[in-house]
Amino acid sequence: MTGERKPWVGDLIHDEVAERRGVVTDVRGGTVWVLRPECGPGQWTSRQPECLVVVTPREERAPEPRARGGAEQPRKRPAAAGRSG
Repeated sequence: MTGERKPWVGDLIHDEVAERRGVVTDVRGGTVWVLRPECGPGQWTSRQPECLVVVTPREERAPEPRARGGAEQPRKRPAAAGRSG
C-alpha cells in the first residue's frame, strides 16, 4: 500500500490475510480495523492495514438502503370522511 491511503470506514476491502471481502465499520485507535462481510452477518478485525486492499472507496459506493422503521418522514393521515372541524 505504499503511497496509498489506509482503508477507512465505509471502504469495501479485500483482506489478504483472511482471504475475504468486507466493509470497514470502525477503526479503533488507528490500530484495529473492524470489518463486516460484504453480505450477511458477522465481523472480524485486522491489525494489518497494509493487508487490506481497497476494492471500492467509500466515496464511490452506493449508499445502503435504510432499514424500515428508521428515520423516515412521518406519513400524513388522510382526513376522516364526514368529519368537520
